[in-house]
Amino acid sequence: LDDDLPEILDFWNQLQEPPELSPELIGGILREGNKMIITGESKAGKTCLSQELAVCIAEGKPWLDKFPCEQGKVLYINLEVEAASLFHRFRSIYFANGWEFTENCHNICPWNLRGYAIPLDKLAAKIIRRCKHTGPYKAIILDPLYKVQQGDENSAEAISAFCNALDKIAHETGAAII
Repeated sequence: LDDDLPEILDFWNQLQEPPELSPELIGGILREGNKMIITGESKAGKTCLSQELAVCIAEGKPWLDKFPCEQGKVLYINLEVEAASLFHRFRSIYFANGWEFTENCHNICPWNLRGYAIPLDKLAAKIIRRCKHTGPYKAIILDPLYKVQQGDENSAEAISAFCNALDKIAHETGAAII
């Protein structure tokens, strides 16, 4: 059939030749090409946590001194903080941890879209297009999500469209979406 969908699998055949899992990006937490969400109350520190995660992936250092990170390039889509503040926050993470600035700093790629936020279903294609020109990325971090989420968070239809857009970005880029 030519319907642009993957074939239906036979579990028995998979048992004979098991599919390989994607490599872990964050040990025990997240694999490449998958997605995770950092959630919490307002002002709980989600942005700081996600920025430190970006640095840990860029440097290949353990996140929260516990979860090993595979080193790689990170696209940090900043939708809220002014560009200069984002730069100083990233720099302060290095200072606070006593880490040297090395060539790995090239792995942190901020994309400052404050004032340019559009719903994720429209932004997804732009993210994918940019990633094809500047990637590949191990992770794409969107911060904060509410800036690109459309509709009511309690609406199954709105959340379905939102998650489908995240899945499309992950599928097209191979990056973990955070």
